[in-house]
Amino acid sequence: TGACSSVTSNAVTLTIDKRIIAVSADPKVKLTGTADPALTYTITSGSLLTYDNFIGALTRVAGETVGTYAISIGTLALNPTNYQINFTILILIKTKIYYYIVKILEHN
Repeated sequence: TGACSSVTSNAVTLTIDKRIIAVSADPKVKLTGTADPALTYTITSGSLLTYDNFIGALTRVAGETVGTYAISIGTLALNPTNYQINFTILILIKTKIYYYIVKILEHN
């Protein structure tokens, strides 16, 4: 009289998704004849794990006339690549230098 037993194995799949980070370009203003300001960003949602970091840089649409130019994600990425970046595009505003303001200030 022996006991009989059966073994059943149910395989389970574990899915590890990328960590989501929301990043937004910081608004910038550029005056005619000046160098582009540093294009910076802020994490608006999520966080990095210890020792993880951003690499690369933001870029903007080319142009030197007065107007607005989109700031885009460029080569900005996370190291390691275990993240999904949700990026918010902002605008770089390029304006003229108004000399009459400078002259008014000189008389004060």
